[in-house]
Amino acid sequence: MSASASDHTGCGCYDGTMSGERDRARPHEDPTTTEIRREAERICALILFSDLPLIDVQIAASALRRKIRALQPENVPLYERIYAPRFRRLWEQWRGGEPWK
Repeated sequence: MSASASDHTGCGCYDGTMSGERDRARPHEDPTTTEIRREAERICALILFSDLPLIDVQIAASALRRKIRALQPENVPLYERIYAPRFRRLWEQWRGGEPWK
């Protein structure tokens, strides 16, 4: 499914700015948090702008969960409350078909 960025306003992963602009807007953010945020945005982009099958997107999401567990274990609950539901919602909203498990 291909769509323009403007079609995804309010989806929770695309704010219409370039990555560098987002980074400049968060000078207090540590490099690990920036890396995690960028990876989450990349997964959102995979859902919205690629034709990757569900299993490949889920593998990327699992890799992000493992990265958070290794680098910021205190934030695993944050992943479970924010990122996992966001990926599921985006998949079901924009891809339809096969449900996210």
